[in-house]
Amino acid sequence: MRLMHKSMRASIALSFLASCLQPACAFYAETREPHNQAVENLMSKGAYCEQRDNIALAEKYYKLAEATCKALKGNNQDQMADIYALLENVYRKKHKLDQAIDYAKKVVEIDKSIYGEEHVFVAESLRTLGDLESQAKKYDEARKSYAQAIEVANKSTAKGYRWSIDATHANVLKKMNLIVACYDSYCRTFEAEDDTQSADDAYKSSIDKCGKTRDKEISAKDLQIAMFDRYRDYLARTKRDIAKDQVDQEFAEVARKDAANREYKPNALPK
Repeated sequence: MRLMHKSMRASIALSFLASCLQPACAFYAETREPHNQAVENLMSKGAYCEQRDNIALAEKYYKLAEATCKALKGNNQDQMADIYALLENVYRKKHKLDQAIDYAKKVVEIDKSIYGEEHVFVAESLRTLGDLESQAKKYDEARKSYAQAIEVANKSTAKGYRWSIDATHANVLKKMNLIVACYDSYCRTFEAEDDTQSADDAYKSSIDKCGKTRDKEISAKDLQIAMFDRYRDYLARTKRDIAKDQVDQEFAEVARKDAANREYKPNALPK
């Protein structure tokens, strides 16, 4: 299985707390709800410890930040979600995956309440949850999370990645990469179970679904070609050279037809 990516929320929160904001993150900061400074200070101390690999002390500061934030009045959901993401990251590092999954689920629910059901941040949170469930070998749950992440991402707009300044193309690319990564991770759960037939079927089905995607921001052909690449990587990983050669031919034909701007459906894909 591939290495898990750090959750988007945890990455942003750590960037803030380390006081090394990039312009993109600074723009995101302007759109967030004001955070309680006392809680922020506790989070900063936890981040300082985490960056120095003192995970136990980082956990204590984050837990204290959680308790303090819960005791506050007012709308502090965004700050609470950041704390949950940091705790999820700490428990992932400590290999306490059940606890990490619990916090990841809390982040998903808060993101839904803040941004709505169809937002890229919700899709990103669902992907993080799926990664944790996959690492914990809870493959059925992981597949559900990845499928939900894909559905949400397809309904969302790339403008939701609002910390990027004047980067419309970059945001669309980020959304496309999210969708492709979720499809790939979904397929890899079967590979992790040594179920080659189901992995094959999942990759082919994913390629077919990508080709039928209706998204105003992302080309279905771009998604399909990206998934062809992931399928080729899978076949190379499993040393299936003959099958890889066949897919390479299909991939080349899709690219050629796409360049000619003609409609084409790969014969090898299921209907």
